[in-house]
Amino acid sequence: MKRHGNGTIALVVLLFTFGLVACSDNSAKQKAVATDALKALRKMDTATDVGVSYMQYGPMLIEAKTSVNDALSGLPDGQLKDELNAAIEAYSDANTLWRLTNNEGIKLSGPLEGTVTVPSSAEQIVKKYHVPDIFGTVHDEGNAGVVSKQSALSAIWKVARSHIDTASSLIAK
Repeated sequence: MKRHGNGTIALVVLLFTFGLVACSDNSAKQKAVATDALKALRKMDTATDVGVSYMQYGPMLIEAKTSVNDALSGLPDGQLKDELNAAIEAYSDANTLWRLTNNEGIKLSGPLEGTVTVPSSAEQIVKKYHVPDIFGTVHDEGNAGVVSKQSALSAIWKVARSHIDTASSLIAK
């Protein structure tokens, strides 16, 4: 049996220690970028909670998306990455729905005041988040019906908030 000298053992210990420090440093960096992303997402959550105009929403979304994209590029695949991605996707979907309903025009007269017939291009978003129509019916198949724009946005933002909360709990572990 061949014996290894003290130099070999010292080298193995040194490499092992370096590996632990590198992993720890990488983990700290990952936590920092994920925390920055969560901060930007929480800013979106707060803005949607207290009220934000469409003109304010776009720039905030760009800022949040930039932070989240930075985090996603530095995180390994897993639940935290999935939750951050799902949260920003929900905010992006809300922006798309908001833009489409504004561009298509909203009829604010008659018995359907404050509602909009969902444009076919936004129908997928309404179904994705199971947004009920003005009568409380969720349409998973066929025409999505008439939905309140504010109800749709609120439903989507609620999903985003859920993903933010889950991501926060994962970082806290």
